[in-house]
Amino acid sequence: MVRFKYRFINFVLTCIVILAADLLIVLINKKVMSLGKLGDRRLIVLAGMIFVLAIFYFVVKWVSRFSEWFAEKFVHVTRVYLGRVLGLYISVAVLLLLIFAGYYYAWFDVNLFVNPGLLLK
Repeated sequence: MVRFKYRFINFVLTCIVILAADLLIVLINKKVMSLGKLGDRRLIVLAGMIFVLAIFYFVVKWVSRFSEWFAEKFVHVTRVYLGRVLGLYISVAVLLLLIFAGYYYAWFDVNLFVNPGLLLK
């Protein structure tokens, strides 16, 4: 049962890392689009491409090793401070909420932390 819990947490954290990497890419794309008027667009596009490659290289190379290590620490810390099951659910919910708020900002230019009423609608 414990091994299944680690695998499940590993899966969830891997999904969160993938979403976070994609969110970072979206934010980089947004920044590249805003910088297009400041300088040579070819150099800006090349710099953006290098950042995207670096991020995905890191995610692909290290995500499974990092998520296994993080899952062990994550389970231990949430178990100690918040209880076994409740801490795990709260921590994953907070991580997903942060990712959701990041995507909402990236796609619609609205900060959910400034206007939390939008989240509850």
